[in-house]
Parts: sequence; C-alpha cells; structure tokens
Amino acid sequence: MNRTLSFQYANAGNKMTLPSRIGVERVAFQTAAIQELRREPALAGYAIVEVAADQDKVSRVSSWSPIAEQGRIYLVDDGTGWHEKLLTECETFPLGKHDDLVDAVGIAFATLRMGEIASVRVGRLR
Repeated sequence: MNRTLSFQYANAGNKMTLPSRIGVERVAFQTAAIQELRREPALAGYAIVEVAADQDKVSRVSSWSPIAEQGRIYLVDDGTGWHEKLLTECETFPLGKHDDLVDAVGIAFATLRMGEIASVRVGRLR
C-alpha cells in the first residue's frame, strides 16, 4: 500500500460489541471448514457466513483502505502482537511476503456489508 494508513488502538479491556457473524471466504477447500464451524458448539449464536471470493486482494483492500486512511479502524491490542503484523503487511502490500491479515480485513469488511453489524473482530477464534 502506498498510502498512509492511520489505525487507532483500543485497549482489550474496554467493553466492545462483538459481532454476531463470522465471515469465511468461500473457496473450494473452505466449504468443509464452513460446515464444521457451523457445527462447533463454541460458536453457537454466531452466524457463519460465506464471503464470495469475487475480487482480487488489491480490489478488496481498496474497499477498506480509505476508512483506514481516515483513522476509523480501531485495532485492539490483546497482547499477542497481531496488530503489528497487520501493520507490517499493510506497509508491504501487495508486494510483501505475507498478506493473510490484510486479506482477513477485506473479508471482515465484506462480512460487514452483508448486514447490520457494529464491529468486526479479525484474529483467532478462541
């Protein structure tokens, strides 16, 4: 990304509204994973939704990078350091070695566009 992104940090201890949906990119090998997530008891109450892979990664980034440039994306520092990895990926995208977290943000925003959701969580499921 050649643009300057401005992310704001929030403390993980602050009260956050968790999403009611979990978006998973729909590609051939993910179909089984989506079905498995839907059967997972720990995810009861969450809608596991399929996100179409109908755009390339650069196009997906262009859907959320203006929001980041305005400083309207909040990264939660949960002590794992994932947000530093995301920033590194953003700085080197699209030519960097890794882009999984950048792509995950794109999938999260595609999930947001599917319905009325107040927030998105990008990271590991616990």
